[in-house]
Amino acid sequence: MKCDPTKAAHTLGLALLSCLMLAHERCSAQFVEVSFQIEVTSSPRDPSKQRIAQRLAHDGRCVFGTNLWMIEGEFLRNAKETWWCTGTNLIQRTVITAEPPERDKKRPPLIAALNSGAPFVAAGDVPHVGDQFTRAYDSAAKRPLFGIAHISWLAFCSGSFLKSEGRRIQLPYPTQINAGDCSDKTQVFNDELGLPERVKVYMREKDLVFSYAVGQSTNYAGWSIPVQFDVTQYDYPGQTPVWRGEARVTSIRRATEPVVPPDVMEHLFRKRDE
Repeated sequence: MKCDPTKAAHTLGLALLSCLMLAHERCSAQFVEVSFQIEVTSSPRDPSKQRIAQRLAHDGRCVFGTNLWMIEGEFLRNAKETWWCTGTNLIQRTVITAEPPERDKKRPPLIAALNSGAPFVAAGDVPHVGDQFTRAYDSAAKRPLFGIAHISWLAFCSGSFLKSEGRRIQLPYPTQINAGDCSDKTQVFNDELGLPERVKVYMREKDLVFSYAVGQSTNYAGWSIPVQFDVTQYDYPGQTPVWRGEARVTSIRRATEPVVPPDVMEHLFRKRDE
């Protein structure tokens, strides 16, 4: 039987086109973007050591794959925060969007940052609108993210971390609880991404100090992604929660690989050379 070269070429072309379409579909499914809102009720202590309930809503956006990700949002009271994971480094940029509350100007930087979500600055310095702070961390750093950024990472970007040997889940907000005394019980979704579905962190393996629970999830591009979740952290075991968060995803779509902007990298290089 003779082979028709035209027909053979046509068949080969169709096969090649099918492979290209499949490869494109897999590539485009590699990164997903979600927009979300977290409503937070916190109970920081005032100067008299009494707890005062505060309720705030934070909007955020996250682009993530299995290893690379970007998180951004107005997670701080007077600043926008952006994090990138490049695979080897974590890069943080903080842009001041409003003057800090007057009470925070009189507090030590660490106390002001923990109580109100202000960026960490040097003693005596008060950041002004438009000021930018950029910093790079090794991807194995113990606690580069905290607060809302940490919760966003846990919900959407922690899959590869949870698979790593010897990993330890940090509490979103620093407390007097010794991290070395804590261990976790974590249940993850059974897919390539492996995001957490349930997380409970215990002190001395019996006292609950942190919980994360997905109330609703969706299957998108073959991955189980949370669309509603709750978070609770305790200052001390058995006491009233010091921090509660209720989150919901407002949109979800395919995305491309997150890239650190050139101006951020340039700023990092300038800091390194100083």
